Amino acid sequence: MNTVEVELRPHIGKNYNKKLNQVVEIEHDQFVVMASVNGSSMVQIGYIGKSQDAPLNGIDTMRALPKHIQEQITQAVAEKLGRGEVHTFVPAPIVPELFGEEEEDDDE
Repeated sequence: MNTVEVELRPHIGKNYNKKLNQVVEIEHDQFVVMASVNGSSMVQIGYIGKSQDAPLNGIDTMRALPKHIQEQITQAVAEKLGRGEVHTFVPAPIVPELFGEEEEDDDE
C-alpha cells in the first residue's frame, strides 16, 4: 500500500488596494491541498473550501494520479477536516480537438 501524506494550507492571494496604495494579502475561504506519495515532494493537487460540504477540486496533478491514490488523498483530506466524507471533482482534460485545429501557414 502507498503512503500518502496530505497538508492543508490556507489559500492566500495578493491584491492591489487602491485606497492603501499597496498590495495586500487576502485569505480565500479555502485551503490549498498538498500531497506526497511514498515520501515524494509535496505537490499541489487541488483546493477545498472551508464550508462543511465543499468538494475537493482536483487539478491536473491529481488527475495524473491513479484512482486508488486519488481516493487515499480524498480520505486523508476528509480526516484532516473531521468530515465523514469529501466529494471530489476532477475536471476532464482539455482536448485541443474540441476547439478546432490550428491552421498552418501557407507562406512557403
